[in-house]
Amino acid sequence: MNGGEQYSLDMALLKIREEKRKRKMRSERAVILFVVWLLVFRVCGIMRVDGNSMRPACHPGDIVFFLRILPDGVGYGDAVILKDASGEYLIKRIAGLPGDVMEVDREGHLTRNGAEVQETDVIYGLSETGDSVEYPYTVPEGSYFFLGDNRPVSLDSRMLGAAGREEIKGKVIWAAGAGRWNKKTGKR
Repeated sequence: MNGGEQYSLDMALLKIREEKRKRKMRSERAVILFVVWLLVFRVCGIMRVDGNSMRPACHPGDIVFFLRILPDGVGYGDAVILKDASGEYLIKRIAGLPGDVMEVDREGHLTRNGAEVQETDVIYGLSETGDSVEYPYTVPEGSYFFLGDNRPVSLDSRMLGAAGREEIKGKVIWAAGAGRWNKKTGKR
């Protein structure tokens, strides 16, 4: 084989290797795009905050990121995304778990299982709408009692009752906007 034939053979092999590499890169990109899609639309969610019911933790216009998959469920103080009966998404904080006995006074102070709950970064005051649940209120099995941080304007379990597990669409992990979200406390 002379030098020209060897060069042609080397170039043909190089083109074959480059085509294999391009196919592999396309496959890898497809897998990466699928994983990103899965994370963004199936595992995580993004939502824009409307309204003032979670101030001071969230402000109108903030963007919140939440986990849709909740292997450990939700607990006291977790900020969650709920879907109400009208199909609207709400951001609220879990205040009561199944079986808890809840009481909320006229200004929004919380008592759980007979003990006053010490809450920080909550705006208290007379509610603009009256409570529709009777106290003491026992949270039904499989349901959660939720409250907004801005009690005078929040539409929450005081009016709507407890939310079933199926109404909780995710747990807030981070918010971007007026301030930084503390992942451990769920507050700014």
